[in-house]
Amino acid sequence: MKKKVSKKYSNNDINKAGLVLAALNNDFSKEKAYDILKYFRESHEILMYSFRILLMRKIKKIKGGRNISISQRLKRAPSIIQKIKNNRKMKLSRMQDVAGLRVVVNKISDVYLLNEELKKAENAPNFKSLRKRETDYIQGNSPGPKESGYRSLHIIYQNENIRFGKLNAEIQIRTKLQHAWATSVEIMGTYLNQPLKQSIGNLEILELFKKISIAFKIYEDGGRDINLSNEIKLEIDNQNLINKLKGFKKVTEIYASSKRTGKYFLIQLNFYKKTLSLSRFSEKELESANKKYIELEQKFKNDTGVEIVLVSVQDIKKLKEMYPNYYLDAEEFISFLDKVL
Repeated sequence: MKKKVSKKYSNNDINKAGLVLAALNNDFSKEKAYDILKYFRESHEILMYSFRILLMRKIKKIKGGRNISISQRLKRAPSIIQKIKNNRKMKLSRMQDVAGLRVVVNKISDVYLLNEELKKAENAPNFKSLRKRETDYIQGNSPGPKESGYRSLHIIYQNENIRFGKLNAEIQIRTKLQHAWATSVEIMGTYLNQPLKQSIGNLEILELFKKISIAFKIYEDGGRDINLSNEIKLEIDNQNLINKLKGFKKVTEIYASSKRTGKYFLIQLNFYKKTLSLSRFSEKELESANKKYIELEQKFKNDTGVEIVLVSVQDIKKLKEMYPNYYLDAEEFISFLDKVL
């Protein structure tokens, strides 16, 4: 017989908190809603950690595995709120990407090799999670690349925890080229103060990035479209895209905590002041990190120029590689553009 799940907050409380934060309900205070959100996000930590260990083991089986990067993050409050606003039927307790892990591999074949390795792990007796859904935004028509040009393989797992009940985790697997494209869209979105990531904002910029994604896909498939490349070059010049992307990095100052150990990083980007603050926390300090995370989100909830996220990477050297958008650094994207075009 399964042990009864005992939770600090019920799913009903969690769902109400999501509605309160999205200003769609006023059943209780915003302060309580943030407290519930903090609890709900923290409940995913053990699940994320177990998948991270599994992924670290599996990438060793792929050629060039040492160059494969893994990161994890708890979904940002503004992203959660926007998702609920965009879909009024969305329930916070059922949101599938509150816990997110990202793997950046070398080439497209590695995406599917890693996926096969994960499927093998699912057959092990001690594997307790259920693969709920696999969405291929890379190949074919099921569904294939998003309309925006976004490409990645997404896998949703569900795990039933004795203490927290059913929890979901999303694993994204993408190539370095796909990663450079996606993070550069976020950088432009930050610059324009528009949610380009959600395909909302400057239509000319969105269309340009869509064409670049098509050129990247052709390149990764081993081909090249000269006419498309020339069209993209002309539009890049018209939008002054390269100079804009290069300009971000030059004006960004980085303030890092003096602490040298710890696997968790609290990132705070202030776009208007062009500053980036990094605070490092050890595994034992995870509760403090989550507390500080929610405090900063509350403090800057109405400031669209400030972005905050709590992430974890294998090595601090990988932080910039996995999250170049917070460094406003599009160097790798520009390098790929030069190579592809």
